[in-house]
Amino acid sequence: MSVAGAAPAAVRALPPVTEVPDLGSVRAESWHVTETRAGATGSPIGAAIRTLTGELDQERADSSKDFPQDRVIAPTTGVILGVLRRGAARGDVRRGAVVPAVADVLPAVLLHRAELCGGAVGGAFGVELLEQVLLPTVRPERRGRRRGGVR
Repeated sequence: MSVAGAAPAAVRALPPVTEVPDLGSVRAESWHVTETRAGATGSPIGAAIRTLTGELDQERADSSKDFPQDRVIAPTTGVILGVLRRGAARGDVRRGAVVPAVADVLPAVLLHRAELCGGAVGGAFGVELLEQVLLPTVRPERRGRRRGGVR
């Protein structure tokens, strides 16, 4: 099997992204996704994907680039959108945060970190990602207090 054929095969071997059970809070549900995806990126299959992707020349990489997007990133973003919708219904996520751009942050940062650190995405980083990035981004505004930011 060629390197170009092996990368998509390795991506298909990753555990599928599945819906997150209702764990009662956006934090618990987001942690479930973070832990699952961080484990997959640090797994032997995740290492194989990174190695194979690094071996592809530009032409073959262009023909294989959709596999990680279709098999890992898009499904994870979809699952996080579901978590955010459920959180908005519970009142622990502001309605304006239930958008693909916000849901894409978690898988994008995890993938980026896995690539930089050779697949090792530790639990401490996952907690920091949730506590310092995702949760403050989606937290509902308190009455009488305005959110800072770009206008």
